Amino acid sequence: MSELYATQAETPEAAPRPDTSQTWGEERNKPDEGYLRLDRGSFPNHRAELLTQLTGKPAYTEDFPTGYDLQGRSPDRQLLDTFRAKLSDGCPVLVGTVSLEPGQEKLPKKLIEGHAYELTDVDDRGLIHLRSPHNARPPEALTVDEFRKYIKNRYTTLEQ
Repeated sequence: MSELYATQAETPEAAPRPDTSQTWGEERNKPDEGYLRLDRGSFPNHRAELLTQLTGKPAYTEDFPTGYDLQGRSPDRQLLDTFRAKLSDGCPVLVGTVSLEPGQEKLPKKLIEGHAYELTDVDDRGLIHLRSPHNARPPEALTVDEFRKYIKNRYTTLEQ
């Protein structure tokens, strides 16, 4: 996936580089291209586009539920049920951790701030398991409360 992301050289979302006119001359306002963009991170809509390009299937982003649904399920139950259904259907579920303000402590559970993760399982105890796309430093399983606290409130997945 990182290779595909790196090949999207110039998109409207590509941010201009910081002013480096003293060291890089005319390169200063050129958008990041290729692998340089990987350090910029991604947003749910970028991940949806990448999933579509990789699979040829429509992808979308969805906010975490915040209220009870018509069946009387709590927002947490809806979230776990949705994740279990998506994983059961073979659909990837991608999420991103929150970004920290300067001076804030690091995220717990081996999470990296501002980082994308793939959701791999919701176990029988309701713990949410994540995998880093770099396969490094796998985070510890999260409770729903921890997940809502440390993960941005939007996920990306495929339509079925």
